[in-house]
Amino acid sequence: MTYFGVRHQAAAAAAGEHRRAVRSERVEAFSSFIESVQGAHDALIDARVVLLNLASAADETELVEEAESALEHLQEARPAIGAAAKWQARILVLGPQGLVESSHNVLQALRGRLFVLAGVMPGMSSGVEDTGDWRERDDEHRHSWAASFGRFTARAAHALEGREVPLSLSG
Repeated sequence: MTYFGVRHQAAAAAAGEHRRAVRSERVEAFSSFIESVQGAHDALIDARVVLLNLASAADETELVEEAESALEHLQEARPAIGAAAKWQARILVLGPQGLVESSHNVLQALRGRLFVLAGVMPGMSSGVEDTGDWRERDDEHRHSWAASFGRFTARAAHALEGREVPLSLSG
């Protein structure tokens, strides 16, 4: 009977250590993903602000300087999105599955914003009149990002607590 008791105790200790190790890896992956996507999001916000101000440039020199500033912000967003994609791959391995889907949605929205804002650059820096169409598309991606980021962080918190994600957080 003692052999089985010791064996059960060793198995329980190993299972507990495994849970702690997975939780630790998840904390690193989730927080690094969040940090990366927030960095990309901040850069995209800065790019949008500069792009909105391009139309009011006093002269061609200011227009070029502002366009270069917007481009720098867009270039900051690209590696942050790339880093987030690498952390997303880690989340794919660590799970839970609901976080994989949520992280995919966050990245999809960020990439959409980057695509929209980068598409504005050629026309704006050439002095083409701002039609405002890009703002609507960017707003859609911004709202999508906010919703998917909120779902991701809620799901991550639940996963780290070892709880199931409530149905209200699905989608």
